[in-house]
Amino acid sequence: MQIIKLEIKDIIKKTFFRICIVSLAMALLLLFYFQLKPQFIELAERLNELPPELLKLIGAGTEINIIKITYFFTYIMVIGNIILAYHALSSGSNALLKEEKRGSVYYLFAKPVGRSEVVLYKYMVHLLAYALEVLLLFFITAIFVIPSVSSKTVQIKWLKYNGEVLAGSFLLGAVFLSLGFWYSSFLPKEKEAEDYSFYTILVFLIMGSIPNILRLANLLCTTIKGRGFAILEEIGKKTEFLQNISPFEWLNPVRAMEGGYKPPVFITCIILSAGLLGISLICYNRRDFR
Repeated sequence: MQIIKLEIKDIIKKTFFRICIVSLAMALLLLFYFQLKPQFIELAERLNELPPELLKLIGAGTEINIIKITYFFTYIMVIGNIILAYHALSSGSNALLKEEKRGSVYYLFAKPVGRSEVVLYKYMVHLLAYALEVLLLFFITAIFVIPSVSSKTVQIKWLKYNGEVLAGSFLLGAVFLSLGFWYSSFLPKEKEAEDYSFYTILVFLIMGSIPNILRLANLLCTTIKGRGFAILEEIGKKTEFLQNISPFEWLNPVRAMEGGYKPPVFITCIILSAGLLGISLICYNRRDFR
């Protein structure tokens, strides 16, 4: 319990600051949406003049209805998931290394707990902090959206959709938090952990985007030059498997908007989080601190 108290004391200021920033950003974006709704109607009309193939590439089906709060919230959370995942990954990657940097790791080991308990206690605290961040986002979006919807049926539908999207954000964060703890269990320095965190997010984003980028390039060539390149379309199809590897594609809010997340995706994230945490325990127990 002492380790939990120390960890809470250590991260409470950063967590509070991060929650305030994320919550304020979401509140301002929603306020921006309600204030400029007429401009969004005009923007939607212009965007819908784009070719249907292009709309499909950006996850909009065959029509962009950005005047609906669901669409607006969905595309905010596409970016929001990236930011939240990076926060979780960087938080986890520094959780264990910071003790070595301070020299307090020997103080922790002097307590009547093993290395596994140190990792688990720290993980619980960081996961709880992340859960509070996501939960607050749920309440903020509900506070802004529910009063603007008159029908109770639509309100319930929105709350369900909002909860599903943010539940996906939480599981996505749990995966990256576990990955961060694994980095923290074997990397020698905080700087390396930060670099690993940044490049991990970048690689997963690129992996999920490659097929659509190739198709977009082919579509632009077709539109501008009057003919496309079959090889771009072919490579795009052959690289679709990369999207199945990227967690950002598993829990893309656009998928939730189109028909909801599939239960196997949630189960996969839970198993992956637990597996990475288990590997972290093994690596940290074998780490040489001399």
